[in-house]
Amino acid sequence: MDANAAPGSCDGQIVGQHGFDISKSTPFFRHFLEEFQLCLPCTFPCHQGPTTTWRALTGLTEHCIDFVCIPVDLLDQCSFSTTVPDFDLHNGDFDHVLVALQMGWEEYF
Repeated sequence: MDANAAPGSCDGQIVGQHGFDISKSTPFFRHFLEEFQLCLPCTFPCHQGPTTTWRALTGLTEHCIDFVCIPVDLLDQCSFSTTVPDFDLHNGDFDHVLVALQMGWEEYF
């Protein structure tokens, strides 16, 4: 999701760690995530490496504003989250970085 919103402060359910920025769009983004019971794996310990997903065209600032969102109840099934700067998004300016994660679960009916 290209949310164009910072994740905001840690609540242990949607955002798992401290240190993320708050932007003007954060309250709207967090409301959406709460409404649909989604979390951001890139803010939990399963994430390895930088969380920066967008770099300003000037190159002076970097932000975490792009995400893979998953249901809160599947977070324990996320074994790995990372950004993939080598993935070519064909955006020309290379300002966005892909977010990827690895999930694994079993369901029996």
